[in-house]
Amino acid sequence: QCVAGILLCNFMWVAVFAIDCRYKGCICDETEIFCSDLQLTVIPQINTTNNINFTNLVFDSNQITAITAGSLLANLSVISFLENPITTIEDDAFDGSANTLTSLLFSQ
Repeated sequence: QCVAGILLCNFMWVAVFAIDCRYKGCICDETEIFCSDLQLTVIPQINTTNNINFTNLVFDSNQITAITAGSLLANLSVISFLENPITTIEDDAFDGSANTLTSLLFSQ
């Protein structure tokens, strides 16, 4: 009975944070959004109904080729695009985090 309760509780926790996440299909905790290993080719549309302020955004190990203006949340401290074939970054793609960004990570 205890094991079943823990599994249900864990499922509910994951479901709640998945619903509250600013990017569909990603997983969120209190400060971070994890969109890694999802085979994404583009950055998902932002869920504007969520008002949680996240500081870290991780898009590692996808197939994202472009970072467009308006595709990233504002006021981020860390943005990671490790292991993505980024070829295009629009001039104002990071404008929303210009005063808060401390780490911007890329690799091929």
